[in-house]
Amino acid sequence: MKIEFMYSPAYDLMYHILAHMEINNASNLYSEEYINQINQAKAGQFADLTAELAPLTAYYNENFDRLAMINFLPFYCSDVNALIHTLMHFEGFTAENKESFILPLIEIMKAENIFYEPYRLRLHEQAASSRTTLEDYLSTELTKYSKLFAYWKKEHAIIGISYSMTCNGRGFGNPQAPSFSAIVPFTENKAHYKATFLQILHEYTHQFTDALLQQNIRMDDGSHFLSEQMVILFDYYLIKALQPEDVDAYFRWLSPEADAGGPIMTEDILFQIFGVPEHLNQMLTDLVNNICEVTL
Repeated sequence: MKIEFMYSPAYDLMYHILAHMEINNASNLYSEEYINQINQAKAGQFADLTAELAPLTAYYNENFDRLAMINFLPFYCSDVNALIHTLMHFEGFTAENKESFILPLIEIMKAENIFYEPYRLRLHEQAASSRTTLEDYLSTELTKYSKLFAYWKKEHAIIGISYSMTCNGRGFGNPQAPSFSAIVPFTENKAHYKATFLQILHEYTHQFTDALLQQNIRMDDGSHFLSEQMVILFDYYLIKALQPEDVDAYFRWLSPEADAGGPIMTEDILFQIFGVPEHLNQMLTDLVNNICEVTL
């Protein structure tokens, strides 16, 4: 299994922008901490990005299910110019989407990148040693799940690391693709390495647990929450079967208040919150059993 790490100015610029937009669903990357960090770096010499994006935020929220592709298109772009071209010509956006949102967004991106491009380059250069350490850790963890890759006939893993993604991750692909692909936030803190790996696993497995639902996943009709229930349960079953020593770390990862002394997930609570109809649960357990039977 080949493991490839990606670092891209295209998706970093996009997530940098999304960190300044407050979105009313689970995709939200808005972060006041990140915004304050950026404003300090700008030192009053560049535009307030939050204010510039304010007119677009409401439109993005209202048309999210169509415009959400801006989260994923950058993965396929080699640089910011390619991203701009892709946004302008993506057929999934309507003419009205482009006029009201995409074209104004592109103009903001162009102006903001005057600041962001050198800022990001400094981050990338400063993180050279930390990147190697993180990559070594993630590679070791992924090899423990070789049976997952073998079962789905995936030849390699693509891990995008983002300096601007403020939380969670993004996964994308299709059953015919030769790899699992995902983007997660960069971290220098070794205490966060396991959580970073679990986010990658979550994004990878979304790609086939979503397919089990055989429906278009949307934020506004409850199907997205069901898809989250599916992937969270599946990863629990998979970790318990292949790497049971990681179950406690997985429960902690699912417990956002744990670091502040809050409650930590248990199996009983997991089933109460993320339980799915029995026929779907049976599909997940059967799939895990099939993966465990793979001979490497």
